[in-house]
Amino acid sequence: MTRVLLVLGLLLSGSGTSLAAPDLTNTDALYRLAQQYQSGTGKPQNLQQAATWLLVAASQGHREAQFELGSAYHNGSGLPQLDKRAVYWWRKAAEQGHPGAQYRLGRALLTGQGTATDADAGRALLLKAEQQGYTLSAEDLKSPEKPLPTTQASPSPSESNKENTLDPAELAVEPKTPVPQMKPAPETFDPIPVVETSESPEQPTKTVTNTDTETVAPALRGECLSWLTQAPDKGFTIQLIATHRLSSVMTYIERHELEGNYSLCAYDEYNSLWFAIFYGHYDSLRAARAALNELSDSLKRSKPYFRNLSKMRQLVRANNRVDEIAR
Repeated sequence: MTRVLLVLGLLLSGSGTSLAAPDLTNTDALYRLAQQYQSGTGKPQNLQQAATWLLVAASQGHREAQFELGSAYHNGSGLPQLDKRAVYWWRKAAEQGHPGAQYRLGRALLTGQGTATDADAGRALLLKAEQQGYTLSAEDLKSPEKPLPTTQASPSPSESNKENTLDPAELAVEPKTPVPQMKPAPETFDPIPVVETSESPEQPTKTVTNTDTETVAPALRGECLSWLTQAPDKGFTIQLIATHRLSSVMTYIERHELEGNYSLCAYDEYNSLWFAIFYGHYDSLRAARAALNELSDSLKRSKPYFRNLSKMRQLVRANNRVDEIAR
């Protein structure tokens, strides 16, 4: 029994060193962790991980995390460049009175970038931002044809917006998915063989309820659906891990220092709520199998397997109850 528990712990951590599960209800701490990954202060710089921690904090109502998650989508910083998702999260933060989000959402409504044009609503938001100390120029209240400039991670309300007028760089999603890099784990037991199948292994039917993650799951479904819609119509992804506990997945991401084209996802299957990591978009099962074979031994211990992209889109879309803009 002791050996079984040890193996389960190693599957999640990837090494013999335990990593305390993050407190997913402490949104300030989650936000600070995201900032560490953004800046490389106290953590190795990893923009994908920064965006993942911002998402968990933002989905629980942290307005600064919501604003910065929107900016990450707008800039393509650790995430695909998606203006619709940027507007979605800016709107969430603006509803809580965040002046930077009010400014960005106001400009988006004026330019029609990522949302339908609404000049009156856009100007009203810009004036709200100004009332909180955000400096506006005469040009800000016009409806220019050029798109919004890229944003700083956390602009000050007193910064001059005249200095931030450059067009955003054309950021393309890298078509090839790099192999994730992580610190090597010591071999403490025989590796578990990889399941090479396009179908999911048999899952239990017991319903598991996680009251501490109920508010997070709807947001993760929306974000995951956006990630899946960027994938080919037909193809596969690699599911690195799936569990009922979000904290276990977040520990896994941090333990392995996961990078590359991956998505944290939530979906309902077999009468249960699952939290998973999908890695990569592959045109064929052969390409997915080749990528899986290149994974490190520590990642293979979690028994990754293949998921059909089309079927997962259908599943997550059917699950999705709150996402407002993902196709």
